[in-house]
Amino acid sequence: TFQDQLIDLDDCADGQETAYIRRRFFAEDKFGNVSTCDQLIYFERPQTILFPADTLIEEDCTAAPLALNTEGNIAPSVSGWPYFVNGFGQKVQLTGSGNSCGYSVFYQDTRIDQCAAQYLVLREWKIFDACANQTVYEVTQRIDVGDYDAPVVSCPAVDLDFDGLVDDVLVYSTGPVDCTARLMIPEPEVQECSDYTVSTKIFSWVPETNFGFPTGDTLFQELPGVEITGGVASNVPVGEHYFIYTVRDVCGNTAMDTCVFRVEDRVSPTVFCDDDLIVSIGSSGEAFVLPLDIDEGSRDNCDDQDLEFALRRLLPADCNPEDTTAYTEWDE
Repeated sequence: TFQDQLIDLDDCADGQETAYIRRRFFAEDKFGNVSTCDQLIYFERPQTILFPADTLIEEDCTAAPLALNTEGNIAPSVSGWPYFVNGFGQKVQLTGSGNSCGYSVFYQDTRIDQCAAQYLVLREWKIFDACANQTVYEVTQRIDVGDYDAPVVSCPAVDLDFDGLVDDVLVYSTGPVDCTARLMIPEPEVQECSDYTVSTKIFSWVPETNFGFPTGDTLFQELPGVEITGGVASNVPVGEHYFIYTVRDVCGNTAMDTCVFRVEDRVSPTVFCDDDLIVSIGSSGEAFVLPLDIDEGSRDNCDDQDLEFALRRLLPADCNPEDTTAYTEWDE
């Protein structure tokens, strides 16, 4: 068996020992004879002080706030204290509290704001050795703190068809006047710790031309003729297009995403017909009615040239097996 006795020495005593352990071993034979032996284990005062390395600390707005010192800068508990390595290979921080082996720690910060979400701290460390009665270390540590990640951007989570589900592809209708859409550009989904701005362009695959003649190839480029003002896009033609979102935070970090959407003609033609048409029956007992006889300026917002007219006939109740007024199927 053994017993330990810890004996503290003056941190600045002669030699480098600051404390020692007297470990007394006891040995006893079967006859009860006891003998002892002392082992002395010395603790030396550290001669080499190490300093925290230059570091970059990224702030995460989804986590707990980082600890700050009284000046509002990142605290040494986050960016590191000076330290020494003890005989067991363990780091022992010199924080100014507790037994520091006669060493006192001081620091002074110079802060340089780089943008609204980033700042630089030049931390000047000084180690004062009470045994030597002088400053024995002066080291400057660089600490960059802030939001250095680009925003995370994804396509808008929008339900334009009101089915309770986010649309995979946003679909917009043309307007009633012409064959283009006027649409409110949806905001993308953005994850970002600082303030940010969103800019949007509309791209599409556009036929390539050379001196005004089509080449047969297509180019992915900004859609010509589209106007974007105040988050509203006008003159967007029928077809499949893409929102190109660019998100920029206050420190200039950017991210982009491309989101597909379609414009379709979902507006029915506007029909104007002669509701006071008088037709004469010929000698054969038949009459011919042409579309021009009926049409009084019917139009479609996308295609006035290919309008087709169809008709169906009224079945009076006394001519209908169901004994109700009805119509026949549409005839071209």
